Amino acid sequence: MLQNVSDVWLSNSFAQQSVPPRDDGLRKFLIVSNALLLVLLIAQLGFYLGIAPRLYLENIEIHGSVESREGLLSYLGLDQPILFFALDEKVLLEKILTIPEIRSASVQTRFPNAVIITIDKRQAVGIVLHPETNQMYLVDREGVVFSRNVSARLDYPLISGLSWEENHQNPVLSKNYIQFLDDLYLIKTQDVTLYDLISEVKVQSLQSGFSLMLSFIHNKIKVLLPPRLEIATLKQALLFLDLLQTESLDQTVDELDMRTPTAVFRKIRRGS
Repeated sequence: MLQNVSDVWLSNSFAQQSVPPRDDGLRKFLIVSNALLLVLLIAQLGFYLGIAPRLYLENIEIHGSVESREGLLSYLGLDQPILFFALDEKVLLEKILTIPEIRSASVQTRFPNAVIITIDKRQAVGIVLHPETNQMYLVDREGVVFSRNVSARLDYPLISGLSWEENHQNPVLSKNYIQFLDDLYLIKTQDVTLYDLISEVKVQSLQSGFSLMLSFIHNKIKVLLPPRLEIATLKQALLFLDLLQTESLDQTVDELDMRTPTAVFRKIRRGS
């Protein structure tokens, strides 16, 4: 019997196709991998269901100076038992930064029961008076007004003649005053004895900017200064004041003007 040519061709084609052998190595690999994944999944579930609920925050490290560790922990809600895995670093950091005295901070959890809090406090350089309420606030070298603190009056000089708007948590003074405040900070860090002699600095507005009227704690004579505060200029002013006192002329002088290369003394006007 004659066989259809097409049938012969099809049967030969299928006969020539080779069935790929099963890859036993790949199959074993997949089986082992799935088994390991299952074990890991079970272990993870066991950890979160059995171990994690028992891990409480026990070690709290605070780097940087704080007025009260207990007060800070109470404010952050860390003065009571808290699960380690319930602690959210981002939320905790945001809460820390709401404290006006803190300039920057970082929070880092450390398994299994610790958290490290690093704090950088603002460096106060003086006390400013609110232009309307006359309440006293601290101000730092960056011009940030923060923390109403009456007890700090003896620790910092009083800075008057400034104004700001309380439109957010930490108001910032005009950038025009940043250099002056930074000068105060440098005096505080480089010559604290000289810094402690400064009683008050009054900022006097001018059309071209501002000048300073400075008072020392041991002398009633006002010292007029340019916007820049330099240690050498202040020491020179102190020498002039001591000279006036030695010559018994301090009772006849009202101001010492140091805004020009040559110092100028202004006498008290009688009957004024």
